[in-house]
Amino acid sequence: MLKKRLLIAVAAAALILPAPTQTATEPLAHGAWQPICELGAQLNKPIERALSILATLATAAEKASTAALKLQIFAEKNTDEENTIAVQALQLDTVRQAISARKELQEQTTTLTTAVAVVGQLSGHIAQTFAILKTTGHTDNSMYCVASSTPGTGGHAFIAQQRCDKPVTQFAPAMDKLTPAVVENGGFKKIVSHGNAFSREGGDGTKYKLFDVGSTGGTSNFYTGGTTLAAGIISVTGTTTGTAKSYSSASKLDNRPTDDLVKAAAYDIQQIEDYDASAFKTAELEIIKQSATADRVRPILIKLLTQPTGEVDKDAAEKKADEIINTKYGKDTTKAASLWLDIEKTMVATPKGDGTTEVELKTITDANQLSEVLAYYSRLNNVKIRNQEKELQEAKNKVKIVTKTTEQICKEINDAKTCNADKNCRYNETKKEEPKCVLSEDGKKQVEKEAEKQQGTDGKNKEKCAKHGTKKQA
Repeated sequence: MLKKRLLIAVAAAALILPAPTQTATEPLAHGAWQPICELGAQLNKPIERALSILATLATAAEKASTAALKLQIFAEKNTDEENTIAVQALQLDTVRQAISARKELQEQTTTLTTAVAVVGQLSGHIAQTFAILKTTGHTDNSMYCVASSTPGTGGHAFIAQQRCDKPVTQFAPAMDKLTPAVVENGGFKKIVSHGNAFSREGGDGTKYKLFDVGSTGGTSNFYTGGTTLAAGIISVTGTTTGTAKSYSSASKLDNRPTDDLVKAAAYDIQQIEDYDASAFKTAELEIIKQSATADRVRPILIKLLTQPTGEVDKDAAEKKADEIINTKYGKDTTKAASLWLDIEKTMVATPKGDGTTEVELKTITDANQLSEVLAYYSRLNNVKIRNQEKELQEAKNKVKIVTKTTEQICKEINDAKTCNADKNCRYNETKKEEPKCVLSEDGKKQVEKEAEKQQGTDGKNKEKCAKHGTKKQA
C-alpha cells in the first residue's frame, strides 16, 4: 500500500499543473471547476515521468560501469600500446559517467521523495473531496459526476456532453437540488449527501439535495458556511453558493511555497517536468560515443601519455592525443563505435567448473561476472610480469659471470689443481697471502687484450696521448 501511494504521488511529476502566481475567488461553475477536476483525475500520470527519470539514471550508472569493465578487460588482454592507451582513456571517462549518474540518482531520489510527500498530500485532499461528494457514477461504471441543475441545462448538460469521462460539478445559480428525473433519467444511481442518498425536501418529494446546510428537510448537518474542500481550492458558502480559487499559469515559481499546498505541489511537479536526463546515456555504445568526444577524452589521453614516466613532453603528447582521436575515435566518433564493436567481439575466458571457457565479451552483462573476468586477466598478467622479472634477473646474473676479467677468475680459484688447469692461471705456492692463484704469462697477455677492448682499441696503430698518458687509437 505504501509503495502504491508513493507511485501515485510521484505520478504528479508528469502533470502540467498550472503554476499558481495569483489566487482569486469566483462562483463555482463547470468552467471554474473543470481544472480542479482534471487535476484530481491526472495526479496519477506523472508516475511515468518521475519513475522514468530514476530508471534512466539507474540504468546509466549500471551501463557505464559495465562498459568501463569491458574496456579494462580489453586493455588487459591487448598488446598494442596505442590501442591500449585509446581504450584506457575511454575507460576512465566511462567511470566518470558512472560516478556522475550515481550521484545524480541519489540527489534526484531525494528531490522526488520531497515531491512525493507534497503532491501525495494534495492528491489525498482531492481524493477525499471526491469521496465526500461521492457521486456514484452511471450504470456503465464511468467516472463519478456531481451536478446541480435542471435537465438539459447547466451542469447536467455539461455532464451529458462529457459523458462522465472525468469528475465534473457545478453549483447551480439558483438551486441546490436535482429533480428525480435528472437523477433517474440522467443515468445516476444516486447522489450522496452526507450518507442520505435520496433525502427529499418537503412533502412533494420532487427534488434531491446536493448540499444540505443546516438540518432542514429532515437531513443531518452536512456542510456549514466556510467549509473548504480539496486543500482549500473549494469553499462552500451556502446552500446554493460556493467559490473556488483561480490559479494562473502566467509564470513559474522560483521556490516551493509553504502556505499553499496546491502551489507547493505545482512547484514540485514543475521541477520534475523540467528535468532533462538526456545527458545520461542508457546504452553502452552511446556511453562510449559520448566518452570518445574530443573535449572529454583529449585531456585524459595527454595525461596517460605524459604520466607516470614523463618521457613524452606535453607538446608531443598533445600531438599524439590528436592522432589517436583521429585514428581510433574519429571526429564524429564513428571509429570509436567500430572499436567498441570489435571489443564486444573479443573472446574472453570465464569460469566454468574447475576451468574456464571462452565467450564473446558482449555476452557478459553482469557487473559481478565482468569483475571476475577482469580479475582473471589481471592475475594472469601479474604472473607474466613476475616470470619476466625472474628471467631478466637470471639473465643479468649470467652476464655478470661472463663479464668477469681473467684476473678475477684466477683470484677466485682456491686449489692448485684447478688453478694450474687454466692456461691463464698459475698457482704460486711461495706466495704467503691469498689469493695464490695468479696470472700466468698467457693470462697477462689476455688481461692486456681485455684492457684494450675496454678502451676501444685492438692493439694496433697506437700513439701516446701526451695530455693523459694513455694510448690513443690513430
